[in-house]
Amino acid sequence: MKKIFSILIALCLALAIHAQSTDKQVATLQYGDQTRVFYGIDALKQAYDAAPDTLGVITLSSGGFRGPNNIEKSITIYGTGFEDDTITGIPKTSVIETYNIYASGVHIEGIYFDSGFGNLTNKPTSLTIGLAGSNSEAKKAEPIHNLSIVKCSLTNIWFRVDCYDCVIRQSHLNNFIGSIRTRPYPSLGPQVFMHNLLVSNNYIRGIRTSEINNSLNNATRSFYDFDPTSTIYVDHCILLSDMMSGDWHYTNNIIKDFHVNGKCNIFLGDDLPVFDKDNNWLNVSPEYVWAEEGEDGEYAENKSFAIKTPELYRATDGTEIGLHGGVYAWNKIPSTPRITECIIDTKDAANGTLKLSIKAEAQTKE
Repeated sequence: MKKIFSILIALCLALAIHAQSTDKQVATLQYGDQTRVFYGIDALKQAYDAAPDTLGVITLSSGGFRGPNNIEKSITIYGTGFEDDTITGIPKTSVIETYNIYASGVHIEGIYFDSGFGNLTNKPTSLTIGLAGSNSEAKKAEPIHNLSIVKCSLTNIWFRVDCYDCVIRQSHLNNFIGSIRTRPYPSLGPQVFMHNLLVSNNYIRGIRTSEINNSLNNATRSFYDFDPTSTIYVDHCILLSDMMSGDWHYTNNIIKDFHVNGKCNIFLGDDLPVFDKDNNWLNVSPEYVWAEEGEDGEYAENKSFAIKTPELYRATDGTEIGLHGGVYAWNKIPSTPRITECIIDTKDAANGTLKLSIKAEAQTKE
């Protein structure tokens, strides 16, 4: 509670100063009992440069920020969300020029990784996890531990080094999650090994590999060339394409185009539902899955992706199959408090204190 209150006070003071002095973006850095506030498009870069190597927390306002090219500190970065909130009127937080994460213990939440402000492609950019560079550098790179990417929007997430106990959840990926140490870059060393990667409650569109390298087979995929002994858990996601690239653990997903080994998945097709021995629903026509008439599964900000009969399509955990089931049900609101209203009475009170009124919104369930 003390930590949440300190975050609220820091954010509110930052917004109050911001409202009096500038219309630019705000980044608040907290570490220990210290709080610093930065303004403008470079506020995130400045806050990152000022942060300690571990335990720093940066909270961003709405708006667009230039970020550090490389994240090399164990840091937490919160935005207001990866899409504009049409209910509260809170715009999203966009970050450009951040491409790589080289440190363990990084948590990023509520951010749209923009390919460039005003970019006409209207697509997010990609993140690379682990040291980039030559083959020798890649072999020397330390594994990444305890990385969390939560409620963000990206195009791809490329893993360049082995990773342990990492999480990607409640996010929108326009293409796929993959390893960049193998084809189409075979000179970069052995395949990336993932130990306990949880991919939960995400929308992952998938891409044709021929769009990356025309010499590869023309197959759609959401997961791309990890070490086949990896332990990857894909749970409560929507996957509009996939491939059998290792014995991953697929549970409670809605999947199009490819049949993978798993339990309690819905595989979209063009027929009446067929139930198999692993409690998968096979070749199911979309009209029997989606609650919205005419839903095609393509992503749009205003879509809920609710399923028609959640009591029928039951997951391994007893909830419904798809984005809205499981521990991390689909929700785009970041877990850190968002200031929706802040009023400071600047007149000195009798005891020398200021009257402060805060209204905040936070996601109560992760």
